[in-house]
Amino acid sequence: NPYDEFYNTVEKINEELRVREKLERKYDRILKARKTTAEELKKITLDQIASLRKENDLQQQIANGRLSQIKNLGSETYVGEDGKTKTFSQLGVTKYASYNASTGTLSIDWNGLEKIKDTEFGEAVEAYITKLQNYAESYEEAIDTIETNTDEIVEIQERSAENYLELEERV
Repeated sequence: NPYDEFYNTVEKINEELRVREKLERKYDRILKARKTTAEELKKITLDQIASLRKENDLQQQIANGRLSQIKNLGSETYVGEDGKTKTFSQLGVTKYASYNASTGTLSIDWNGLEKIKDTEFGEAVEAYITKLQNYAESYEEAIDTIETNTDEIVEIQERSAENYLELEERV
């Protein structure tokens, strides 16, 4: 199956990004219009924050899912050149790399890798490390996006307060 199990979640995130971009454009138009009311400003601000929070929830789903995939990577299967299917744990390749989510560190046993002489075994190790790297990168991207969105929520709240005061001065 060429599709990732989080494909639908990623599509929902993309939809939220489109919604948020539309809200940002609307917010800018509302500010430029001299007829803007405080209620309009409040509504669009709350909609923007709700969109960011919804995206954070979706990103958290991806982060949790990627962590689960990382933890269970040893039980994923690998098909060798001989056509035999074994899990990464059964092959013994999981000892060559690990990921620490709390530090964001991917550790690779370079000394162990250098000792591998069996080409097929080396390919299995490479496949394991590649999957581990991909899952870890996706996890970190989700966590980074959550942090960025959380900062953006604070910025929107601050900007909204400033714009409200400017609106009050105009009236």
